[in-house]
Amino acid sequence: MNREETKSRCADAYSRDIVALLLGDSYHPGGTVLTRRLADHLALAPGLRVLDVASGRGTTALLLVDVYGVRSDGVDYAPANTALARGAAQATGLADRAAFTTGDAERLPYDNAVFDAVVCERALCTFPDKHRAAAEFARVLKPGGRLGITDVTADLDRLSPELRGLAARIADSRTLRAYAELLVSAGLQTPSPAG
Repeated sequence: MNREETKSRCADAYSRDIVALLLGDSYHPGGTVLTRRLADHLALAPGLRVLDVASGRGTTALLLVDVYGVRSDGVDYAPANTALARGAAQATGLADRAAFTTGDAERLPYDNAVFDAVVCERALCTFPDKHRAAAEFARVLKPGGRLGITDVTADLDRLSPELRGLAARIADSRTLRAYAELLVSAGLQTPSPAG
């Protein structure tokens, strides 16, 4: 299967109602509590422009608009998710500050240096070309902009042999150190990873 087929299948799976039922509105472990921690860590404040990569049905982007007063753009590979996110923005009265676009994290449909912050929650591990996606994050960030990522990490050395094969197939999770190296190679600065 090529990269485009992989992305299409992943996007299709995540746009299904059953996934929303299983994972909840936020689509990631930690839910909106983790999203708020991430936003606080990024020091999000009114007037900032934030990009939510792999925005799904818009839960993170809309929370950031509503609670932190930012202007948020969401980009998702699945047209069905984009439509649902736009509907949610309309229904909550936030459509004037939240825009949603169908697009690819590896080729973001935005100009250079337009966002104060980029967030990507529980999705980087699913991107076939993580290096390209990280370079895109760096490209669309303004100088001094901040990147916030929550994701699944895997340390195969700490797992029993029976679980290693399964864990290696859960998307394409990496160790925290490997994610940090990936981001640094894209020109981003990272704090020292713990562990």
